[in-house]
Amino acid sequence: FQGQPCSADLECAVSLNCTNNNTCDCLGDFYYDSTNYSCVQKKNKGDNCGADIECTPNLTCLSHICDCSEGFYYNSSFCVSKSNLNIVVRTTARETRSIVFSWTDVSQRSDVNYTISWDVSNTMVATRSGVTVVGLVPGTSYSFTVVTSLPADGNYPLIQVHQTPVTAWTRPDTPGPVNGPRRIDNSTYEVTFGRSTGSVSQYTMTVRSGSVEETQSSTSISMRFTKLRPATTYSYSLWSFNGNSDTSVPVNGSFTTDPEASGPVDGLSPAGVQSHTANVTWQTPQDPRGNITGYLVQVALQDSTECFFFQIPCHGCPTNVSAPSCTLRSANISGSGNVYNLELLNLKPYRNYTVKVQAVNERGLGESTSLTFQTQISAANDIIDLTVYSVRNVTTPTVDLYVSWTPGEKTGPTVYYILVQEALGLDTGDYNQSVSPLTVSGYNNNNYMQVDALAYWNYNVSVWAHTDEGNSSLKSALNKTVENDPGPVENLNVTQDPTIANIVTLTFECPEIRSRNGRIDKFVINQTLLNSQAQEVNTGCQVYQYRTATGCQVYQYRTYWLPSLSVQDRYWLPNYITSRIMLSFFSLFPRPEKLKELLRVDALVKQPDTSTEQTKITTVVCSSCLTDARWGIVRNVGLLVCVKSHPNCTQPGRKKRSTALQFGQFPSWATAKQQGFTTGYRTTPDKWIPPISGNEQFNKFVVGENTSCNAADLTDYCNGPLPAGTEFYISVIMCTTAGCTVYPETSIFKTSPPDDESSYIGAIVGGVLGGLALVAVIG
Repeated sequence: FQGQPCSADLECAVSLNCTNNNTCDCLGDFYYDSTNYSCVQKKNKGDNCGADIECTPNLTCLSHICDCSEGFYYNSSFCVSKSNLNIVVRTTARETRSIVFSWTDVSQRSDVNYTISWDVSNTMVATRSGVTVVGLVPGTSYSFTVVTSLPADGNYPLIQVHQTPVTAWTRPDTPGPVNGPRRIDNSTYEVTFGRSTGSVSQYTMTVRSGSVEETQSSTSISMRFTKLRPATTYSYSLWSFNGNSDTSVPVNGSFTTDPEASGPVDGLSPAGVQSHTANVTWQTPQDPRGNITGYLVQVALQDSTECFFFQIPCHGCPTNVSAPSCTLRSANISGSGNVYNLELLNLKPYRNYTVKVQAVNERGLGESTSLTFQTQISAANDIIDLTVYSVRNVTTPTVDLYVSWTPGEKTGPTVYYILVQEALGLDTGDYNQSVSPLTVSGYNNNNYMQVDALAYWNYNVSVWAHTDEGNSSLKSALNKTVENDPGPVENLNVTQDPTIANIVTLTFECPEIRSRNGRIDKFVINQTLLNSQAQEVNTGCQVYQYRTATGCQVYQYRTYWLPSLSVQDRYWLPNYITSRIMLSFFSLFPRPEKLKELLRVDALVKQPDTSTEQTKITTVVCSSCLTDARWGIVRNVGLLVCVKSHPNCTQPGRKKRSTALQFGQFPSWATAKQQGFTTGYRTTPDKWIPPISGNEQFNKFVVGENTSCNAADLTDYCNGPLPAGTEFYISVIMCTTAGCTVYPETSIFKTSPPDDESSYIGAIVGGVLGGLALVAVIG
């Protein structure tokens, strides 16, 4: 029976076999049927089974049917775990629009099916080893599901399924095309390109030229590079990236940046600077930004419009630069390799020059580089023009001599020497050689003034310029200075006439020749009255003006002075400018008889042809004669009346002159009347002024016209009535400070006879007997 022991000697029942553990049992796919005590073959998949009917190994009786248990599937004669349907999905290839997946089939069944799905609605049938998914979008992340399925059998209509998820990215699409670079500024270029189809997270480009390499990334379709240079060819590689950092197939190519204006030349410097020449050197630009075809060199003189330029081709390359507005010169260029040396000729000494150098390429003039240098000093240039003129000095009789000049071009720090030589004489061509030159420092200080030069005099002025390297030639000019007020006359002397007080004689000579200050054409003599303290009493009055025709000599003039001269008055007698002499004049005794001769009159007192009266006589008096000051200022003047028949009456022509004569000692009219007119008397009052009418020389004066005189007042000099029928002499008395002179006239004056002739004559006789002699009074 089943389960009983067995051995080699102990056999089991029919259909049972002795197992390795020495028990009786059914072999392999058989089971023991206790009903008929025999081994019965186990039921295969799909066979009915029950409590007494077993299924083959790996099968389970499920719902009285032999099948694989849950979680297993039937593979040939075995149940295999469904886990054997799990596959490892590999992404073996990814393109822009397709992805290749692969896996290994471990189901060991030929009827296993594979499908792949994505985006909900998309499904493809796969092979047992993989699948290629196409029609995808570049650069996109996809979520796939690989489904493993088994066919249904008769017992179980459901398909056995296993799902394997997988995520994969398509590669990004290639960007492009690449557009040529565009310059943004001096150091930045922008490159643009076409956008990739599909999705892109960023773009990356690398540009190379020689050792220069630059990589930039951008999420947009443009990138900016800072290492690019003009007129340079660059190779490039452009990639796009998806979100998985996968790169596209690169876009490879090359582009050339446009040329730009060249950068500055290098190492610009002066060399060998002299007074008229210099060299400038430079090297080719470190940043040419194109193909250098030449150089433009401009040279400008500072503080001037002068400039010149050079067009320097490099190894025969033509320049395409239009000439600036200054002079083109031929270039004397030397140097080797990338070093240039330009010689500058015909420069001006001690001047600042600015040199500007620009390289030239396909785009024209490049950036400029400048330097400034100063040429060396040279000998002074000649004075161009010399001007000498003089200006009259209003405070002194000299002149100011002005010297100005136009200097030659500046050649260094400049000092001017000015030599002013004075003529040795007015009309000589010889000049003082012993003077030393004066100096004026500074190139722009081109004028000089010498004060107190002689007026109307010849000067020789020389000017030359000096620098540390040498002198210019002399520039000379002759000048006769302008006239000025003449200096003082020489040997001025004034003498008074010994007989006529107001006649003076002046002698003088021309001013010293260096003080004439011009051509002497006239002399003017003025006089100013001073008091005893030498203070001016009246202003200067011109008393004489004389014009001289030619030359200078000793001059002598005899002239009547003004009638204002008085005894012991002092006068300044200046010449036209400064010469003066102080004189004191002394009056002389008056000379009435001389006055008649000088003034050409026949009498000082005359009786006109008119009818006479009994008590008064009408006369005409030479008023100008009685006030003439030729012998000094007239202090007193009067008329004396004397009866002709009186023996003591002064006779005609017998003038009396005495310093002791007192004007006030003559009797008055009252005294003469009291004495019966037997003495002479003064009929004019003190401070009598001869009558003046307009410009008439003779003026009327009536003697005896005052009928109201007081006969009792013996001190009253009154012009009282005359006795009738009487002849009279009328004399003139004139006084200066030197004394008085009585001058009897020869004319006889007579009053009309009275109505009673006898009584009148008796009165006259009685009067004469009691008279006082005039001579006694004045003696």
